[in-house]
Amino acid sequence: MKEFDCRTAGSPCHAAVTATDDADLQRQIAAHLRAVHGIESNETLMSYLVSTAREKDGG
Repeated sequence: MKEFDCRTAGSPCHAAVTATDDADLQRQIAAHLRAVHGIESNETLMSYLVSTAREKDGG
């Protein structure tokens, strides 16, 4: 499991998403960027944001 937190990426936003794999994480981050921040992601941005995600214990 992976967890992405906007604050870790340098945003004052308190949103966090948890995903089972990188593909799911990217989908959730992209949806969050569009819905909350009004941003369309690109490869460079997504690569950076995914790199800030942390491994999370499943239990």
